[in-house]
Amino acid sequence: MGFESPAAVVPLLKRLGYESDFKGAFPQEAEPVSPGNYGKALQAYEETLITPAPFDRYLAGEEDALSLEQKEGLKLFSQVGCAECHRGPLLGGRGLRKFGVEKEYWTATRSERKDPGLFESTQVESDRYRFRVSMLRNIARTGPYFHDGSVSDLEEAVQVMADVQLGDRLPGPQARAIVVFLESLTGEVPRHYRKPATVPGVH
Repeated sequence: MGFESPAAVVPLLKRLGYESDFKGAFPQEAEPVSPGNYGKALQAYEETLITPAPFDRYLAGEEDALSLEQKEGLKLFSQVGCAECHRGPLLGGRGLRKFGVEKEYWTATRSERKDPGLFESTQVESDRYRFRVSMLRNIARTGPYFHDGSVSDLEEAVQVMADVQLGDRLPGPQARAIVVFLESLTGEVPRHYRKPATVPGVH
């Protein structure tokens, strides 16, 4: 989370006035404000940030939850190979894959910097340009795309993936159909979600 050590979060939490909240949440502990409890609190909150989408209703058997074009986009999403990496409940977010299987990624994204990916921390050559597979939930609302925000348009991001991962750009109608499917992954923002306030001295 950007701290120099796990323990560094404790004085910050106390300074920001969270001590009484932690005492209430962890009443049996002698030191409720701890790195471990900070992690537990974050996890508990993040587990509430679910955004059920039309795609979920479709998976639950509601056939008309997706339009015909969205269903066609889903079919293409699977057929062209997107689902090989973007799978599971979040359609990604778990595995690590090389970005640029068929072509150097920066030639398609026009990235200003060539990010070596996992290699930067492991120094293992096979990790060069390996990144965590992005989850696609709410992808239509979360641009710009890729690890460096180099592409702002979702349809172009789909084309970049086809280009560098599969070795070919898609016909325009196919790319647009996939984008329409991806829009079915947009869910409602939870009512209790609040954008974080800016805290002086905290980045």
